[in-house]
Amino acid sequence: MPFDSMNLQATRNPFVGPETPTFADLIALIEKDEELIAQKRRDVLSALRTLARLIEKEPSEIPANARWLRRRLERLHPKQADISKKRFANIRSDLAFALRHAGLIMKASHLAPFTPEWRALWGRITMDRMRWNLSRFFHFCSAMQISPTAVNDCIVSDFHKALIDESLVKNSDQIYRTMVKLWNQAVETVPHWPQVRLTPPPSKREAWTLPLEAFPRSLQNDVDHWISHLRGDDPLAENAVPRPLRPPTLETRRFQIRIFASALVQRGHRIEQITSLAYIVDLERFKDGLRYKLERSGGRSTEAIHKLAMAIKAIARHHVRVEEDHLEKLKRICQRLKVPKHGLTEKNRSRLRQFDDHRNVGELYNLPNKLVALAKDRRRRDRYAAILVQQAVALELLIMCPIRIGNLAPLSLETHLAWSRPGRQGKLQLSIPPEEVKNSEPLEFELPEESALLIKLYLEKYRPLLCENPGEWLFPGRAGGHKHVGGFGQQIKCTIRRHTGLEVNAHLLRHIGAKVYLDHNPGAYEVVRRVLGHRSMDTTTAFYTGFETKAAARHFDEVILKSRTSTSPRKVRLRRRK
Repeated sequence: MPFDSMNLQATRNPFVGPETPTFADLIALIEKDEELIAQKRRDVLSALRTLARLIEKEPSEIPANARWLRRRLERLHPKQADISKKRFANIRSDLAFALRHAGLIMKASHLAPFTPEWRALWGRITMDRMRWNLSRFFHFCSAMQISPTAVNDCIVSDFHKALIDESLVKNSDQIYRTMVKLWNQAVETVPHWPQVRLTPPPSKREAWTLPLEAFPRSLQNDVDHWISHLRGDDPLAENAVPRPLRPPTLETRRFQIRIFASALVQRGHRIEQITSLAYIVDLERFKDGLRYKLERSGGRSTEAIHKLAMAIKAIARHHVRVEEDHLEKLKRICQRLKVPKHGLTEKNRSRLRQFDDHRNVGELYNLPNKLVALAKDRRRRDRYAAILVQQAVALELLIMCPIRIGNLAPLSLETHLAWSRPGRQGKLQLSIPPEEVKNSEPLEFELPEESALLIKLYLEKYRPLLCENPGEWLFPGRAGGHKHVGGFGQQIKCTIRRHTGLEVNAHLLRHIGAKVYLDHNPGAYEVVRRVLGHRSMDTTTAFYTGFETKAAARHFDEVILKSRTSTSPRKVRLRRRK
């Protein structure tokens, strides 16, 4: 029974338009619909009310809109909501039923049977991945009575819009992108496929930077010369750097030059004019490139813009060697672009607040054991089980030895890990030399016995299942060498989200460790400084001052409450008057 056939007068959210139904309307419709089986009605009403409770809003405040609801559902996780995965899946299913029943989203076109034309096309696909990712589009076209030869960009756009506005499907943008990519692949590889190439969707982030290879060769040579200087290739040079930069920093410097040169192109400079680094450090061009970056950030400076300006100023000073007056003007501009730093970003502070709850701390710190248990529960030891244990080892190291992901991914059994006795017996030591650490501070850790046993289990029984030749790497990649830093970090983040519902990236584990320790030991900054490898105490205090305030207050309250319960008030006895 759709909404337009009912006259509902529900209390409404003033921020939701009067034409937009709310959960209160949806609940009223389901309650009054006598055509529904009683059990189905109870299940749907229970799902709607439970979801309202999880969203922490009254039913009258929740719009019955698929796009709005899908975003809220993506933020929820059964682990954090204290419900089972099956119950959460049932809530999604009952919500979709209620929205379809009220005519607010399309019928389940992904369940519509294929038409004969689409069934024939389906039979020509031999790759399972292509079948899985094209099936929803096939069902959609079958439901809409669209033939394969009629497919075009407009049809695909309608499919994408339906996913966003009229369904609760997860990752609608990714489904759309993958579908277009595989359709175009099928045009080339599947016999008798309709020869219609679809236009790939635009990138989420507009690509405005140009590769260095697009610029004159003279600029590329100049950049190589500057990077060679920063790398310290000639330690006997008159202006040799006192401390050579590490490879990741060198890549950042190269990328900053590429960004600045591209910004000048966006401001109207011709590529063939940008022939050397001297061109970009000219005062007016320096301002021009920075103006483009400021325009993209809404006119406000950021830490990235300030670092970019400082990098170009360093080129002006040490490579081009501009006049002192010129350099002074560049310095003043850099000073005006400087953004005051107040420790952790608000995003990191927000994510750390979820660990004010001790249960979340337990969920995260017990995850390595949970992953190993899941691997052992599998019927056979296979690559998936090996990946679970690999993730357990990575998390265990990040928890017990809060190193950066850039140091975790390339850990070598020959260089960084060593047992105190032969045969992987005794104490396990993790050592990272200063030249591999961001701030050139050496890192030394002695792992607890249970951590060493976990790594030993992984090395002997699971690592060999990951690839044919893992080599010296603790975390080998399938293509040889160690796992890619970015991909490994994303894998760790997704594993934590999948099993705990917590939003945690690999680097945040350093901050979590500091927070948990300071919660139990307010003011103990020196221990945190040593464990995290900060060179200066100022860095530690700037990041974590204030985090132990709540812990200190809890300790204070415990003393007060203990004093309250341990001493009872004296009873005042009144004398009777005679």
